[in-house]
Amino acid sequence: MYDYISNVMMCFFCWNVGPTTRQTNRIKIKTLWEHGDSQPRIAKTVGCSLSSVEKWVHKFKVAAEQGVPDKNAVVDNPRSGAPPKITKTICKAILTFTEGKCDRQAPAIKRHVNKKFGVSLDVSYIRKWLKKQGLKPYHRPKRLALSDSHKVKRVTFARKYRKHDWMNTLFTDESEFPLQLKALNTKNNIVWARSIDNVPPAEIEQYSNAVRVWGGVSAKGNTRLIFYKGDLTAENYCGKILEKVEPDFKTVFGARNRSWTFAHDGASAHKAKMTNEWLEEHVPNHITSGPAGDWPAKSADLNSPIEHVWGYMSGKLEKNRPRTIPALKRRLTELWTDMDQDMAKKQAKRMEKRLKSIISSHGEWTGD
Repeated sequence: MYDYISNVMMCFFCWNVGPTTRQTNRIKIKTLWEHGDSQPRIAKTVGCSLSSVEKWVHKFKVAAEQGVPDKNAVVDNPRSGAPPKITKTICKAILTFTEGKCDRQAPAIKRHVNKKFGVSLDVSYIRKWLKKQGLKPYHRPKRLALSDSHKVKRVTFARKYRKHDWMNTLFTDESEFPLQLKALNTKNNIVWARSIDNVPPAEIEQYSNAVRVWGGVSAKGNTRLIFYKGDLTAENYCGKILEKVEPDFKTVFGARNRSWTFAHDGASAHKAKMTNEWLEEHVPNHITSGPAGDWPAKSADLNSPIEHVWGYMSGKLEKNRPRTIPALKRRLTELWTDMDQDMAKKQAKRMEKRLKSIISSHGEWTGD
């Protein structure tokens, strides 16, 4: 009688004061069952399924028949079964072997654990366990390999141009848009880490493909998009591109504006003597490139306003890629003409922050 009254009081307390848990629900079920309520009514009153009530009523009956104390029928006892396979020692070893490291796919982790501890783990179990530890599989971002001399020049450039008027600068570049893109096998090129900042990039060497498109973007507006054939020599660059878009400079910045700056990277045609002479004569200011110039080599991240535009256009092409060169040119022209001007503005505003990052990282790639 005392146990019954205690259960009723506990049930009343749980319903009105304490939080709903599995254990308090079992107390409610036991109390209502002993009170004589039907199982459907108990399920409705407690707010659980009829199958749960049937299961626990059966356990209460068995406990009563075997003389098991009432408390053992409702308390969560440790469950039987195999102990966790990943002990604290194995956990530490896996994290040391995996976190922030390259070539650490689940099969490689499985082989490592099996060899070191003699424990066989399922690859799907390993992936789920890593996610529970706060790790995510990231594809390694690609960036150009930078030597010490490259980094020094990048820092020198960043310090010199940190306060430059990037909102009044024309960022120019060339790019290629092939009809067919080669599929890259990046499936296994992942690193488990807590954030993308902890993922070491996959460094690649710079290489040059055939260039077919030239354009210039700025926070004030864009030039026209130029298509051309052949290699980008200094003669072609000056005669077939710069002379053709010279009227656009006045359209973008205004005929009387003598404070805007022309910027391009250190491609061979850009740093040629003929090109520098043309720029000296036709633009008010320009950032020099080449060994003796200011613009550092392997620094596409410094030309992000135009690089982001090329990336945006490539992404749009992937949704419905043209199958002929004329169709591809028409599509590129449409994308260039309809492009949101805020894209270039946002990137130009980020230039000062980008340069600060280069200085603080001693010349490392900014990730843009």
